[in-house]
Amino acid sequence: AIVAGVAVVAVGLRLDDDPVGVLCVSMPADAANDEQENDLLREVAGDMVSALRSRAVERARSEVQTQLRDSEARMRGVLHSMPSGIVVVAVDGHRIIDANPAALRMMEATAEEAIGSCCHEFLCPAEKDNCPITDQGQTVDSSEREVLTHNGTRIPVLKSVVRTQVQGRDCLIESFVDISDRKRHEQELLAAREAAESASREKSAFLANMSHEIRTPMNGVMGMTGLLLGTKLDPEQQEYTDTIRHSAELLLDVINDILDFSKVEAGQLDLEEVDFNLEETIEAINDILAIAPQQKGLEYTNLIDSAVPRSLRGDPGRLKQVLMNLLGNAIKFTSEGEIHLRVSVIKDDGDRVALRFLVDDTGIGIPEDRLPMLFDAFTQADASTTRRFGGSGLGLSICQRLVALMDGEMGVESHVGQGSSFWFTAVFQHGAGNTSDWRPPSSDEL
Repeated sequence: AIVAGVAVVAVGLRLDDDPVGVLCVSMPADAANDEQENDLLREVAGDMVSALRSRAVERARSEVQTQLRDSEARMRGVLHSMPSGIVVVAVDGHRIIDANPAALRMMEATAEEAIGSCCHEFLCPAEKDNCPITDQGQTVDSSEREVLTHNGTRIPVLKSVVRTQVQGRDCLIESFVDISDRKRHEQELLAAREAAESASREKSAFLANMSHEIRTPMNGVMGMTGLLLGTKLDPEQQEYTDTIRHSAELLLDVINDILDFSKVEAGQLDLEEVDFNLEETIEAINDILAIAPQQKGLEYTNLIDSAVPRSLRGDPGRLKQVLMNLLGNAIKFTSEGEIHLRVSVIKDDGDRVALRFLVDDTGIGIPEDRLPMLFDAFTQADASTTRRFGGSGLGLSICQRLVALMDGEMGVESHVGQGSSFWFTAVFQHGAGNTSDWRPPSSDEL
């Protein structure tokens, strides 16, 4: 624009295609079209834009540096306030370049002593050139390791290591927590457990020895009582002698339970591996127990499924012991009704057969809240049970452990006033005389 012989020339200022201002210059009107003057004006405008760009870059750099300083200050504050030990180690040379107060306390060192030291000589017990992270390629994530103190002692720690860049350097950030108290507590628990197991073994050995020592004279008492009963006695003497024999038998049963329990506790109870006939074993049990149900007016039956192999290989004595206990309890706690023994096959692979034994009764039943502790040693369903029926409270506990030795398990279902169903499983090998074509006897054969 030209006003009163004076020309005003305007040049737009742009920074990276963004308008930032206008450079206005007044000059004589006859110079407005001078190309040399215009070139000079554009050069001045370019210098101004360059100056503005430099200033903007410097301002941005200053802001970034301020943000970095603030970020580093915050990170250092967090690092130094953490209860876990944190150490930053440069991968090249494995020198410690930073450590927070918690790490220095664990290492029992000052910052001047730690920073700049080689971690293999100061922090990590690994040998030089054998770093678990950089040389062996291990991943350390909440792993139990050790930290060296300044005087060379070792502290157990739970350690994690992350490899990352710190200020452009390849570094390892190691964090660790002192677990000395936990390890000491573990050692104390281990020592206490070993002491308890040792005491238990000594107790079991003592019970086994004492049971043997008591059983020997008890057998003498029972033998002499039997001889005495074979002599001519008046009715009163006969009653007294029968009472002695019955009491001796009960006491011997308790002693035998204690002996078996002590053997199981000490891990000294082994099972036999002999061929036996299952029917004959159950018939032998019937011969012993059949009189008691008859005297109480109870119906007593047993049923062996046709699929059950009759010839088995295992320990018939221990199987008989378990069945005698369950059937004896059923007879003892049933005043009217019936008792049944059933045997069935769970699985038969040709070499081994898993059997299920079930003893049902219509006895007094067991309260539901007592079922979980029924198989505990020295426990009975009711405190009054011992007074009314006798027993040591070891029978079911021993049975459960014998069944476990036979690769089986034991359980019970019961309702008060309706009766109980005790069951157990056991695994046997097929006996040498086993046949697969067994069938029930026909009516002509009976």
